[in-house]
Amino acid sequence: MRYDYQFHWENNNYISFDDFLSRLTSKRRKNIKRERRKVADSGVQINIIHGDELDDEQWDLLYAYYRVTFMKKSGAPTFGMPEPIISNYVIGQLARRAGLPLRCGGSLTASKLPDAQAAYESADSMLSTVLGGANFILHAAGWLEGGLCTGYEKLVMDADRLGAYQVMLGGLLLDDNAMARDAYSEVEPAGHFLGCSHTMANYETAYYDAVLSDSNNVEQWEEEGGKDMAQRAFERWTKLLRDCPDSTLDVAKDEELSAYIEQRKNDIPDAWY
Repeated sequence: MRYDYQFHWENNNYISFDDFLSRLTSKRRKNIKRERRKVADSGVQINIIHGDELDDEQWDLLYAYYRVTFMKKSGAPTFGMPEPIISNYVIGQLARRAGLPLRCGGSLTASKLPDAQAAYESADSMLSTVLGGANFILHAAGWLEGGLCTGYEKLVMDADRLGAYQVMLGGLLLDDNAMARDAYSEVEPAGHFLGCSHTMANYETAYYDAVLSDSNNVEQWEEEGGKDMAQRAFERWTKLLRDCPDSTLDVAKDEELSAYIEQRKNDIPDAWY
């Protein structure tokens, strides 16, 4: 099964390129001619290379171009979509086969706010990264707007999810307590487990405590201000900063680091990227 889009051009018995243009609207003809002039004026040279003549570097470039072709129609980066998610799993398999460490993925999103789009895209992207077996994840928290900025709310929201992924990667415990063997001995047929000794001894620690998730009933949620996730995240990161011990950098060290940064900026030439 293929997960992609293909765009096909069909030759409807055109005698020449001009014949093809003649069947288009005036606006389309002008646009195509203008684009062709720009290519000609830019000095771009086109070479035809057959598949058996490509080297490894060229194959890598072709694969990169192939993966971004669809989204390049608009020029907008996308994250959390099914295609890169699938590639995370594939790359993970390839890395294990080759015996190499893997760095990929993260809590990626194109959203500009810590909203539902950010949550969906980041969760899908990060889960595939985790299940794909990544060894190093650079953009695990805070990513917004395709990586152009970081949001404090997004940072603590992602950190909350990272804790959940850590628990998940710990796997399923199979000891007597996890399997609740004593509960089955205590509760009779047709009984319930909510009030048994095992439940009472484990209910406070049995599940991951997602600090930012609100599991209260709607009445209690309303009494506490009816705050959404972004509001709760704002309160959390501001509290973390308030409670953070004073870590003011020594003035001399700050000046030394600033001078080093400025020197490196001067030493490294500007580049298009």
